Amino acid sequence: MIPGIARSIVIGMNIFDRLGETRANIAFAREYTLELQEQGRRLMKTGKTISRICEVCGSPQQEDRFMAPVYDFVACRNCGFVYAKSILGEEAMDKFYRHDEVAQRSWSKQLERLEANPNTTQYPGLVTRIMKNVRGRERALDFGCGQGEFLYELKGHFRKVIGVELGKEQAETARRKFGVEVLEGDIGSLGLQKESFDLICMNQVIEHLPRVNDVLKKLVQLLKPEGVLAITCPNLDSWSMRIFREKHSHVNTQVHVNMFSPKTIEKLALRHGLKKRQVGTYMLDTTLIDLAYLIFAKKSFMHRCNFNILLYPPSWLLEKAVNKANEISNNVLMGSSGSYIEAIFMK
Repeated sequence: MIPGIARSIVIGMNIFDRLGETRANIAFAREYTLELQEQGRRLMKTGKTISRICEVCGSPQQEDRFMAPVYDFVACRNCGFVYAKSILGEEAMDKFYRHDEVAQRSWSKQLERLEANPNTTQYPGLVTRIMKNVRGRERALDFGCGQGEFLYELKGHFRKVIGVELGKEQAETARRKFGVEVLEGDIGSLGLQKESFDLICMNQVIEHLPRVNDVLKKLVQLLKPEGVLAITCPNLDSWSMRIFREKHSHVNTQVHVNMFSPKTIEKLALRHGLKKRQVGTYMLDTTLIDLAYLIFAKKSFMHRCNFNILLYPPSWLLEKAVNKANEISNNVLMGSSGSYIEAIFMK
């Protein structure tokens, strides 16, 4: 009986610790998001901005879609692509990604989690699905590699892997933690040989780019014939975007300027002469806590930044159950309603 009581106490303490850690992480996310929003709105009033047209088809015709906390998003009347029509200038965003104090706090938090779980693989399903479509095993490039976690998981499949990253500290972390080669700077100025990569990945990157076509043109030139371009990004057509709209974490700060759907990401790839291999979606970014706050505490609602000690355990269990029941874990693709797009194309 006593060992059973002891086990129950240990389990209870572990749950309590997990709740405390979760609460602290969510509090950090809320504070960080609010700070980003304040910074973004201030810079939009005082700094240089860029007016944009559709990156998918080039049409200037647009209609209002929704007003997010920092940017107004519009839809292209010709192809349906949704994007922020006026955004912070490239100088401001370049500074933000390279050495902004606010942005670095988020990277530092991610580094803490990485240090705490150094052997955890984050992308096993994604890597497996990508590699099924890749014929060569010589060279791979991860564009916007961050701190190198995804690049490291690709490392075992290729003779050589290279990352490209704007942030100096993130690039240094990738080199130190994972022993990978990371180049810093604009993709067109790094001296990479054309048609030299079997695989190029853009993992949660394309939604950040103000000039998508300029970058894609350069990346496609680097691909070998029959080389593969793999893209993951937020999904405009997801259940969670339909529910939370302008309050969704995908659009509630200045960092995301493009919102693709499975259809518009295919149209963009076709514009660059790429052939579709597979396009699907994954993950259901909708929780019981978020729904409860949206309904009963709308003024304080902030997607993925809500916490209630009573609602968290059933919310966590329900999220796991829904993911399992609908086969939308990180290992299985769903239709068009998942929160993230996974698109694989061939040159």
